[in-house]
Amino acid sequence: MTRRAGRGAGKKSLVRGSPLPSVTPLLERVVAILDDARSGVVRAVNSSMVLAYWSIGRELVEFVQRGSRRAEYGDQVLEALAGQLQRRVGRGYSVTNLRYFRLFYVRYQDRRPEIHHSASDESFKGFSDSLSWTHYRVLSSTSSGPAYVVARSGSPLRPRKGSKS
Repeated sequence: MTRRAGRGAGKKSLVRGSPLPSVTPLLERVVAILDDARSGVVRAVNSSMVLAYWSIGRELVEFVQRGSRRAEYGDQVLEALAGQLQRRVGRGYSVTNLRYFRLFYVRYQDRRPEIHHSASDESFKGFSDSLSWTHYRVLSSTSSGPAYVVARSGSPLRPRKGSKS
């Protein structure tokens, strides 16, 4: 007769006479798969948001500044847009953040709006998946701009031509 393991029962096999093997190796593999999947989701979301913020910055420059360096009514537009965005899509779209998006675009306007997943292509002009929005925001905000940054992946990120080093 086969005995089924229930609550509180010791490790008993469903097959008479054979001990239940340890599930630790299986557990470790399953946890590794889940960790990799979660990490991939985080990278994918971050990459999408970096591209979204670059695109928002482009829209702001084109709408508010019409491509020029500054617009006289820019702050008023940013305040109105920030208020409406916060009501419609929630937190995270303050005037300060909209300025960061605009600065991000201005600093990296020569980049293609795509994410680079390999360090091997030196001619790539997009963004690295190794850098988060916070990294790009800090790099955009430095007074001299990013002179040369090597991401964890080893891909060089060079500033656009004409920017100060």
